[in-house]
Amino acid sequence: MNRADELIETLTSTPDRADDGVLANDLLGEFHRGFPVERLRPLLRSKNASVVRAASFIADELGSKAGPLLDTVFDLLNHPDRHVRGDVIGSMLTCTTPKNEKEIAAVITLLQDSDWPIRWKTMEFMSLASLDQLRAALRHFESSNSEFEHVSGLRWLTSEGGRNVDQIRSWLESDYSLKRKYGVVAATRIASGHNRGRGFDFSGGNPDPLIWAASVADDDIKKFASSMLEMRAAVQPVPLRPQLKRRQYGLLCPNCTAVLSTPDPKTNEIVCHHCGQHIELV
Repeated sequence: MNRADELIETLTSTPDRADDGVLANDLLGEFHRGFPVERLRPLLRSKNASVVRAASFIADELGSKAGPLLDTVFDLLNHPDRHVRGDVIGSMLTCTTPKNEKEIAAVITLLQDSDWPIRWKTMEFMSLASLDQLRAALRHFESSNSEFEHVSGLRWLTSEGGRNVDQIRSWLESDYSLKRKYGVVAATRIASGHNRGRGFDFSGGNPDPLIWAASVADDDIKKFASSMLEMRAAVQPVPLRPQLKRRQYGLLCPNCTAVLSTPDPKTNEIVCHHCGQHIELV
């Protein structure tokens, strides 16, 4: 039995060991070293929530390498575990193409999810998605004659209007919460200079609409815009405990998956401004 098989055996026989993140990260390394990605599919279909959580994390971190598993990953989009759902949204970003109209559209509908971290992840997804991905979702909504608010929002977001500062501010001031979410997505996209991919690049672009969005009354918009501005402030790398994930743009809260701010230099602690979790860095 090779190292990867041993890790899978440990994960499936004692799934609680996955909760500290070490086992999942070790198995992720084996997949990066060439272990067949298809071996992840049974873990994604597991009845055990801890196994599925570890598998969805791995799939997200594999990026486009997890593309052959897209159908299985997509089936988890409505999983009851918010960590799983958040990782699935991440996978949808890197594994979908313009041919995956239904899958991309399904993610975008989560802008109105009842769970705040999922709404946050969906706004992040839309901020990083390519124009081709967004237009694919638009085609799905148009062809199905459904979700007319999303049709309107996506038509605007993918047009010149979605890059117009005055129009973005108007959408952020809308009386409709969904429209305000499209506004903050547009603000993030122009602040990051239209750089798409696994992470944000705020070295270019216009941050003014995003700065303004951080002051609006809508709590979702304010928190998302503030977290984007914190990314823009270039959080410096810090040592991590195993349960904390690192993305290209910083650290994610292990409780709600929101992006974390800079640690307090006196206590070496971060308090997640979304869920209130205290995280001590070592």
